[in-house]
Amino acid sequence: MIENKNYNNMLVPTLDDIIYKNCNFNWDVPLFVNGKPKGNRIFPEDDTPRTFINCNLRNVEPPPDSICESCLQVISQTDEESGNMIIYGKYIDGQYIYLNEPEVVG
Repeated sequence: MIENKNYNNMLVPTLDDIIYKNCNFNWDVPLFVNGKPKGNRIFPEDDTPRTFINCNLRNVEPPPDSICESCLQVISQTDEESGNMIIYGKYIDGQYIYLNEPEVVG
């Protein structure tokens, strides 16, 4: 198990361990593809399912079939003028659901 690591705004090296607890995988902004927000892949070349427990997964996409327990899982960015969070997608039932209209929270 890998615990208490900070991978903020960086690609994560593929490691043999597949359980992460209390780790930060946050990216400050989502990836935009053809003008649409998407999560940054945590492990771009590796789709091995992993388990994430109490991790910050903001603006990242875990590998398919991963288990996420008590994690922050949204695709969002902060509006610089208002400070409000703009939510583009939420992780529900093992996949990201992207909203037709962004949700503004603040």
